[in-house]
Amino acid sequence: MSILEIGFLTGFKPINATIGRLLKEKFADGIIDQYEITQQNVIFYLTRIGAEGVTVAFDMIQEIEVKQPQPAKINVYDYYEPSIRCGIFYSLPKNFPNIRTSNCEEGGDDSFCKCAEGVCLKCRTRRQQYEETTCLQNATNCQICERGEGQCFNPFVEACKRNYMYVVNVTKTFNESIGDVFVGFEANIWNETKPGSALVEKNTKVTFTLRTDCHKKCKDPHLEKIARSNNKNEEYIKVGGLLTIIGGAPEKLDRGGVTEHTFFLDGTATIERYIPDKKCNQAKTKIEKLGCKVKFDQLNEKKKAVCTKVLKRDAACKNFIDIAEQLRQGCDNSS
Repeated sequence: MSILEIGFLTGFKPINATIGRLLKEKFADGIIDQYEITQQNVIFYLTRIGAEGVTVAFDMIQEIEVKQPQPAKINVYDYYEPSIRCGIFYSLPKNFPNIRTSNCEEGGDDSFCKCAEGVCLKCRTRRQQYEETTCLQNATNCQICERGEGQCFNPFVEACKRNYMYVVNVTKTFNESIGDVFVGFEANIWNETKPGSALVEKNTKVTFTLRTDCHKKCKDPHLEKIARSNNKNEEYIKVGGLLTIIGGAPEKLDRGGVTEHTFFLDGTATIERYIPDKKCNQAKTKIEKLGCKVKFDQLNEKKKAVCTKVLKRDAACKNFIDIAEQLRQGCDNSS
C-alpha cells in the first residue's frame, strides 16, 4: 500500500464532495481505497502505484484571502517503509509560473516539476580538486590523487556517464527562490568540454536550477578562509565565477514559442570551481622560479609549502586539458 498526501495552499480548503467521488472506480483508475481529511492535508491510501501516470483531482475553495499563498507539498511514500518517498511542491500558476499543479505529468509548456527531496549534487572543494582527483596521464606519479590510483574522483569517467560537461561563467544569481524550494542561476557557456544533447555553443546563455537546501550545502572551506581574511562573503556560486559542471540531459521548455533549455542539478550532477588560466600560468611561473621540480629537497620549509601548493594546481590544470582532449576523442575507454 502507498500513501499520497496532498497539502492545502494557505487560505484554501478542499470541497469534500469532490474528494469523496474519487473512491469510485471510474476516478483515479480505482486505486484509491480510502482517504482522511485533516486541517493541513488530505491523505489518500492507494492500493497500487503503477508505471503509468494517474490523475488525482479535486476542487479547493479559497476561505481566507492571502496575497501570496505559500506553496503546499505533495508527498508519496510506502505505507510500510515511509523512508521510501518523494515530494514536490505546488502553488498557484499566477504566483509561481515555473511550478504548476496540473501539467507535471503532461509535460506542459512551462512546467517545472521536480522531486524536492533526495540526494544533492556534489559540490567539490578546492582540496578535493588538488588531492582527490584522478590523473589521466602519468597516474603512477599523480600529485592530485593522494589516495592512490582508482580511489579518487575521475572527471572523465563521470562526464562519460552524464550528458554534458561545461565550464560556465555565472552571469546572474536569483535571490528569490521558486516557492522556497528551488534556486537558479544564469550562466554563459565558456567551454563546452562535452557538448551533450542540447548542443549548446560557446557564449550561449543557459539556466541552471537546484534545490535550495542543496545550494545552502554547496560550500568550500577554502572560500570561507578567503572570506574571513577579506572580511566579505564568498559564495560558491557567484556572479563572475567560473564553474565546471557535469550533469544530466536538460529539459526543453517552450517560452512563448521560443525553446529554452533548463538544466536541473540533481544528485547525479557534479560541480566544482574552475581554475582560471591566469592562475594556471601563475603556478607554472612560480614552479620555474622556485625550482620546485628540480631542487625541491633543497628548499626551506616555507618554499616547499609554496611549491606543494603550486605543483598541485599545475597538475590540476594539466589534468583538465587532458580530460578535455580525451572527451573530444570519445568515451569508448571510460570504463
